[in-house]
Amino acid sequence: IEEAKNIKSKPGPHKCVYGVMVEQKDLVCKPGSTEPFNLKHYRENPSEYKSIFHSNVAPACNVLINGIYWDERYPRVLSKQDMTELYKDGHKNLFAVGDISCDVNGSVEFLEKTTTIDNPFFSWNPMTNKSTDEITSEGVAVMGVDILPTELSVESSKHFGDALLPLLKKMIVNRHHNDSNYQHLPAE
Repeated sequence: IEEAKNIKSKPGPHKCVYGVMVEQKDLVCKPGSTEPFNLKHYRENPSEYKSIFHSNVAPACNVLINGIYWDERYPRVLSKQDMTELYKDGHKNLFAVGDISCDVNGSVEFLEKTTTIDNPFFSWNPMTNKSTDEITSEGVAVMGVDILPTELSVESSKHFGDALLPLLKKMIVNRHHNDSNYQHLPAE
């Protein structure tokens, strides 16, 4: 996280994409505690913790891909209030959020609805707390396609099928010529 903050503080434009994998200790803290972060304690006592993502990570991010497990016992990664405060403080650099876990009103509270493959994004405006199906510069583009994991297998299946189809035709022809060892198939 510190490296991302350092990069963000340098004058741009930055012409590279930097990825940061955030750990639990970067997302939450136990208020008033001076003890180092204890993951076991956090998982057993999540109500004792608060989110620090909005102050610790979000100011250095342009895009957030969220795939964290979340339920009501845990603090949100990014609440509507957190995002509104960021905008009021001039931190408007987080312009897109992809919530792979797709928990509506969950860890990313402003994922207010699921989206589809045909219309994968909507915009949410932190200053008005309103969303629109149009992507606008006045807010955050939010993606929450609940069938996204299955869509990846569709793409890979199509690619595999496209590669297999030419070979399949040759296999049928070879089989017709009693070439059961497929010795006449191309090397690919």
